[in-house]
Amino acid sequence: MFDAITLDAVRLFRDFTTTKLAELLAAVNAKATEVLTAISGAGIKSVQRGVISISGSGLTATVTVSAVNMSKAELRILGGKVADISQMPMAVLDSSTTITASRAGSGGASTSTVSWELTEWK
Repeated sequence: MFDAITLDAVRLFRDFTTTKLAELLAAVNAKATEVLTAISGAGIKSVQRGVISISGSGLTATVTVSAVNMSKAELRILGGKVADISQMPMAVLDSSTTITASRAGSGGASTSTVSWELTEWK
């Protein structure tokens, strides 16, 4: 019904499993070290936060930030407030010192706001 399991097969399985387990453990340890470094702030150079408002019939608004290295910077949108979802602005890091928010349609008398966070990594 079943083939007999030989001692050689058990040893081969043990060696294979031990090797794969060691590789997996090394990968997990490397990732844990990477995560702990990021959490401890060792990889972060600066964090800037703010809100950009686009008022009335305006389509864009710009804010000046402290200079960052654009190849090491990450801009995140944290949220926003709009009268109509079609007016939800997006934001981009235009230069090392400028973030621009824009919306598709004019808001008439309404104001669209977007909250942002700019992280520069070491």
